[in-house]
Formats: sequence, C-alpha cells, structure tokens
Amino acid sequence: MPDAILLSPLLVAGVLLMSGVAKLRHPGSDRDAFEALQVPAFLAAPWMMAALPYAEVALALGLLLTQGWVLLGIAALAALLCAGYWVLIARAVVAKRKVSCNC
Repeated sequence: MPDAILLSPLLVAGVLLMSGVAKLRHPGSDRDAFEALQVPAFLAAPWMMAALPYAEVALALGLLLTQGWVLLGIAALAALLCAGYWVLIARAVVAKRKVSCNC
C-alpha cells in the first residue's frame, strides 16, 4: 500500500505534464477538442483554453515538488481536473463521438 501512495502522485504528475506539454506544442487542438466534446460555454472561454496547458504543467510540478498540506491541496485540484476529464470522456463515449485532443 505505501508504494501505491507514493506512485499515484508521480503517475498523475507524469500524465498531466505530458498532456500540458503536448497541448502547448499544438495550441489550436484544444479549440477543436472543446467543440467536439461539447464543453459547457463557461468552461470553454478562450482564456480558459489558453490557461489549461499551463495549469496542467503547474499541477504536475506541484505534485512533484511540494509536500504536506500544499501537496494535499494540489492533489485535490488535480483530482478535480481529472474527474472533469472523466465526465467529458464518458459523455463522448456514450454519444459515440470521435475526439482527438493531441494530448
């Protein structure tokens, strides 16, 4: 069990870091993915789409470089982001939409 507790933040940090970097390398792909996933308008604001890759990288670095209560807060934010992604993915699967986010 202790191994899982140590590896979980590392795994999530790796996924978020790769996703953020991939989105930064292909900036226009977010817009297409947000439209295909039918992301609610208040979450699809241009500034939110522009900030998403940086937020993912920041969360990844926070998971890797912090500890204690700060780490717990960052882990909670990462969990909320991942839960949001799961909801969007589930909606796309149920609707049988093909979506590529280049992440």
